[in-house]
Amino acid sequence: MIALALALALLPGLVSGGTTDRDSSAEVRRSAEVRQIVRYLETRYDNFARNPDGAVIYDLAYIPEIAPPPVPFESPIAEFLPDTRFYVTQLATGRRDARRVETLVSASAASTLGTVGTVGTVPGEGLDIRTFLSPVYSESSAKFVGQFVGVRARGESARVDLSCAIGQLLAGIAYEGSTGVPEIGTDRVTVPLWHSTVRSRTVEIGFDPEGAVMYVLDRSPRE
Repeated sequence: MIALALALALLPGLVSGGTTDRDSSAEVRRSAEVRQIVRYLETRYDNFARNPDGAVIYDLAYIPEIAPPPVPFESPIAEFLPDTRFYVTQLATGRRDARRVETLVSASAASTLGTVGTVGTVPGEGLDIRTFLSPVYSESSAKFVGQFVGVRARGESARVDLSCAIGQLLAGIAYEGSTGVPEIGTDRVTVPLWHSTVRSRTVEIGFDPEGAVMYVLDRSPRE
């Protein structure tokens, strides 16, 4: 009885310790992932030069000293892409009318989405990293939306949910961004993206008969 009582007394600590260990492990992985993302952003967006008076920005640039660190960006798309994490940060632009642009970053195992954009030198730790600039600032990124091709959503309700999740993901980094009512077709769903009271972009997602995404078109309303 004494042994049983002692075991029961220790059980909460053991359970709590296990949870803490799992949380700690997840935090370590996330920190390592963020470091790889920062290295990728520094390499890809290096259009600036440092001088004694500060940085001179020529075009899109990720400057760690002034850019916010990538922070997790929660989205309903996680239901369809459980192995992909999304983050948001900012790039400097070199423009007077828009000095910063919100930037969405996706990160997944290279083996999940291919090896394009992979960074990291440790085998098995490379990431497929892709970026998408605010739809108010820039045209679409075919590489970024290309990661949704092949994702399956069986049934009309699931196709609408997936399409709206993609739209919400892209609209989420625009100032006062939101999505409108989706237009549902037999093989496609169109989702309007709004920037405050202005319709800024339209996202069209096409599906094959099995419910797999065939294409994602992100275009301005004038196109």
